[in-house]
Formats: sequence, structure tokens, C-alpha cells
Amino acid sequence: MPCRLLPGNHDRRANLIAAFPKNGTDGNGFVQSVFDTPEGRLVFLDSLAEGRVTGELCDDRLAWLDARLAEVAGKAAYLFLHHPPVELGLTLLDPLGLEEPQRLVDVLTRHGNVRYIFFGHVHRDIAGTVAGIPFSAQRGLHARFMLDLVGEEVVEQAPPAYSIILIDGQRVVVHSHDFLESWPLWSPETGERVR
Repeated sequence: MPCRLLPGNHDRRANLIAAFPKNGTDGNGFVQSVFDTPEGRLVFLDSLAEGRVTGELCDDRLAWLDARLAEVAGKAAYLFLHHPPVELGLTLLDPLGLEEPQRLVDVLTRHGNVRYIFFGHVHRDIAGTVAGIPFSAQRGLHARFMLDLVGEEVVEQAPPAYSIILIDGQRVVVHSHDFLESWPLWSPETGERVR
């Protein structure tokens, strides 16, 4: 199965490129690539600002994105990046998102073909819209931030999770799945415990 990796805020771009040389980079040394499918273009965008927790999209990265979206004008595109391009109502985490997110939103709305945005960074399962574009954040493989909308977030131990995304042109469905933790299983038919 094809695989693409994106750097998170604790990563080093050079290390990722050295360890995964086939992953894909743009002409400027950023870990950015596209993968075209029958359902649309998957666009992988590097928002790493090395040495900082916040993310950035410099002029070079935004120009690369602009060109990749123009190549598939009128066709669906799906964007993947690490940092959230929108405030989420989490007072501790919102200042740690993508710097100057409006610059990204301007590129996306100008093209009008991005159907969904996927990101991480906030260690919570979150869904919403930005500029009319739906998004979701996946919790990931590490502890999560507890839901606290008044500014006293703490990190809690939680099972790691991954998401499976189904895209078929008319729908995007995101299934989040916890793993490495065992809970009782019940039969929906009989109501009896099966494990």
C-alpha cells in the first residue's frame, strides 16, 4: 500500500528525508507531495517550523500548493498537514497551531477544489469546517489533551488511535480506532458478552 509521511512539530525534516528517501519532497526540500487517485488528488503539505511548536507555511510552500491545486482545477483535492489551520476553541492549544492560517485559507478558497482537510497536532478527535471546507483532526499515537474550553487543559493517558478514511467522490467518512487497550465486546444481536 502506498505510504506518505509528514513531519510533526517535534521532527527534523532532514532526518525524515534520510530515513524515508522515497517519501517525496518538493523542489525546495520540504516534505511535500501529491498522490493522485480516481477520487481526487491527495496533497501532503509540510507545516513544520523546526525548533518551534507552531506551524508555518512559507511563500515557497504556499506557491507549491497553489501550483498543485491548479494542476487539478475542477477536480477534488484532499489536504493533509500536521498543524490545524483554524482555531479550535482550545485556549492552550490554539496559539500553537498554524501561524497566519488565513494565508492557507486564501489559497484554498481561490481554487475551490479542496473537499476536506485532515490534520493532527492537537491530540484530540475534532471535526468542523473552515471557510466552508470540512476538516477533522485525528488523535494519534500518543496521549491526548483533555477537553477543556476554559484554559486548564491537561494531558491524559489515552489509548493510541489511528483513523481509516473512506473517500468515494460523494462522501468522506473518517473512522477513528483505539488500539492497544482491551474492552469487553458485546453481541449486538444477543446483548451477551463475547469477550
